[in-house]
Amino acid sequence: MAVGSALLGLPERPPRAIDWQSVEEALGTRLPADYKDLIARYPELVVGGFIRVLGPHGRFPSMDIVAESQSNQSWLEYITEEAEHHDEAIPYVAYPAPGGILRWGVTTNGDYCHWRTGPGDPDEWTIVVSEGKGDEWTEFAGGLGAFIEALFLARSTVPCFRGDWPHSGSTTTFRDRGDRAVSA
Repeated sequence: MAVGSALLGLPERPPRAIDWQSVEEALGTRLPADYKDLIARYPELVVGGFIRVLGPHGRFPSMDIVAESQSNQSWLEYITEEAEHHDEAIPYVAYPAPGGILRWGVTTNGDYCHWRTGPGDPDEWTIVVSEGKGDEWTEFAGGLGAFIEALFLARSTVPCFRGDWPHSGSTTTFRDRGDRAVSA
């Protein structure tokens, strides 16, 4: 697993069965291996009490990666129209356009975490974070696991994220197989 459970303060867990083929068919693309491993081990993951990592078949549409991909397209269309009214441009397009961004997470502040997709291997996709209104964008030249690790080890920051995050009191939660919230 690219993101160590020790880094996140999570117990080591065997992966649960997820029909990734149907999820990827619904999205129209394969997904990065580190994401699939993390979600299989920790359903409904909230990293450091701040970043909700969207999973397949979320209990609510706002927690489901397939539903959020459709929401992401609508959001990008809206902010692009708004920017055009002010003679500004949004630097990204929504997936499934070539090189489009695909949402994988949302913060408690309403910021969005995306992959910048590409024609090649999904394990080579990079991360793009946007402030909720689309006014501020940050790129990270690695995948999900490297992104989370860089944030927790203070090797990287995201300007639109809270300045106090992550901190030593950050807790990570997920749903266990009994559908109970578990904090670590």
